[in-house]
Amino acid sequence: MALKVPLKNPKPDFEEFKRVVKGEKGAERVHFVELFPDPEIVSSMADILEEKPARFSLSALLDSESLEEKKNFLRQWINWWYKMGYDYTTIIGQGISGLIFPGKSRKTKDTALISRKERTWVEEGKGMINSWEDFEKYPWPNPDKINYSLYEF
Repeated sequence: MALKVPLKNPKPDFEEFKRVVKGEKGAERVHFVELFPDPEIVSSMADILEEKPARFSLSALLDSESLEEKKNFLRQWINWWYKMGYDYTTIIGQGISGLIFPGKSRKTKDTALISRKERTWVEEGKGMINSWEDFEKYPWPNPDKINYSLYEF
């Protein structure tokens, strides 16, 4: 059976998803989740949804000084996840709110049909934290310097 998107009647259930993840109940279905959808896919589907505003990109969001423009982007972003049938959404991108977690990555040629020429991958062989000493030295974000306004929106 082919999944047709956007869904006509999406039925995301964040509360159930949250309870399953927290181990409070067993899953009654496979939850539809994604950590980071590729921007090319989001943009293509936004075109299909006919909801692509002029600045539907993470870089535009980061560059914007306008809180209202950021909120408009997030409304669009949340609607995209909803219409695609996901059970939750993310506040995308490191740096939007000052919540940055440094990590190891590598780059390679992008061979996808909708290509951005180069892809960055999270290093899978060895992570940033491999010992208690690494944990203590890790540059954790300072909670007092995080802008929570987009999370609270």
